[in-house]
Amino acid sequence: MEALKNAHIIENDLEQAVISLEVTIKTLGNVKTVFLNTKQFWEGVHRHCKSLTANEEVEDLCDPDLKDEFMDAIKQSGFCWLSLGKINRTAALAIRAVDETVDNIMIDLPRKEEADKLVRELTSAILGDIEMENIMISYEMKNH
Repeated sequence: MEALKNAHIIENDLEQAVISLEVTIKTLGNVKTVFLNTKQFWEGVHRHCKSLTANEEVEDLCDPDLKDEFMDAIKQSGFCWLSLGKINRTAALAIRAVDETVDNIMIDLPRKEEADKLVRELTSAILGDIEMENIMISYEMKNH
C-alpha cells in the first residue's frame, strides 16, 4: 500500500502499473477467499435444508398417543426453518447492498488523474485504518 501511495512520484507509468497490479492481485486473492467462504457457507445451508426436509422424527411421531412430542417436533422444525429464513434474508440484503455499490463503482470508473488522486487518498486512509486496527488488537491482547 505504501508503494502504491507513493506511485505518483514514479515517472514511469509501467512501474506504476506493476505496483497497481501487485495490489490488485493481493486484493483479488482476498476476494477469492471471500467467495470460497461464501461457497462453504451456502453448502452448509444446503446441507441444513436437506436435513430439515428429511426430518423423519416428525413422521415417527404421528402416533396419536405421541401428540405432545409431535407438537414439540413441529415447533422445533419451525424454529429451524425460521432461522434459515433469517439467515437467507440477511445474506440477500448484504448481497444487494454490495451489488449496488459495485455497480456504481463500475459505471463511474475514474480517469488517470482522478485515479491517481483517489489512490493517494484511499491508501492513506487504509494505512491509517490498519494502524488503528493494530493498536486496537494490541490493546485487546494486553487486556485479555
